[in-house]
Amino acid sequence: IRDRLGTVLVGLNAEEYFDDLVYVLDVMLKVTVAKRSPALLMRLPRYLRAKRRVDELSKRVLESHRNPASPECPKDVIDAVVEGERSGFLSANDATMLSLMPYQAGLDTVSHTLAYAIYRLLENPDVVARVREEVDRGIEQHGEFHKEALRDMPVLRGVVMETLRIHPVAFALMRHANCDFEFQGFRVAEGQQVAASTAVTHFDEKLFADPLRFDVDRFAPPRLERRTRFAYAPYGLGPSTCLGAGLADAQLAASIASLLRHADIEYADPGYRLRTVYTPSARPDGLRIRVKSRNTRG
Repeated sequence: IRDRLGTVLVGLNAEEYFDDLVYVLDVMLKVTVAKRSPALLMRLPRYLRAKRRVDELSKRVLESHRNPASPECPKDVIDAVVEGERSGFLSANDATMLSLMPYQAGLDTVSHTLAYAIYRLLENPDVVARVREEVDRGIEQHGEFHKEALRDMPVLRGVVMETLRIHPVAFALMRHANCDFEFQGFRVAEGQQVAASTAVTHFDEKLFADPLRFDVDRFAPPRLERRTRFAYAPYGLGPSTCLGAGLADAQLAASIASLLRHADIEYADPGYRLRTVYTPSARPDGLRIRVKSRNTRG
């Protein structure tokens, strides 16, 4: 996930900064978003060292776009950041933050969702066989993972959508009440923080049959169980919908297809049962898999 985000959005593979990126992002989310950890963490030597490394990465990213190796280099999102800084629309601090956003915005959410997808596939070997049949057929027809091939894989699409239904990226939006109000007998005061669960509909039996069951066919004709407006919202709703939703879907589909095309997977701990932790995004805790090369044609 890191390699794709760096190559596609930033033009720089951040492999040597990976541990620092993950640590800084984890601490920032726990302190400033989830508010589960004290701000003291952001003043400790380990965080400060990692933060200096992340700032170094930002400088490399921005410098490579301020002085590109060739004027013919295709434009990407960082070129827009550099242009905004040059025009005065963005401050230097804005540019630093935005140069790292492609790594920080998708690094944990996509990888955590991919881990959930792997867990669900391990629990449903019949689905693995169906996805492999689609993937093998698509590769034989198109030669490689073209977007046209991925679009012609309804079972793979069902795996992505069903994983996101059960394990949504944005299961709630944190907001502050702008006035006093009462809801279902509860009094909420102006300024009080509230969590609006945009994904509660994912488990409504009136919208999704047997909602606790992993069913990759529920979104395909003739069922089309997501037809009701606002019933399916794995990335949030309205203006707060994740801007990277389309990219995340493509990354998940390509990752699952590549994994099942080239590898056999099994639990490293056969007795594993799903445990979820929040950091603050949800992820499976302690899931370990064993990967073996799969014999395929071509």
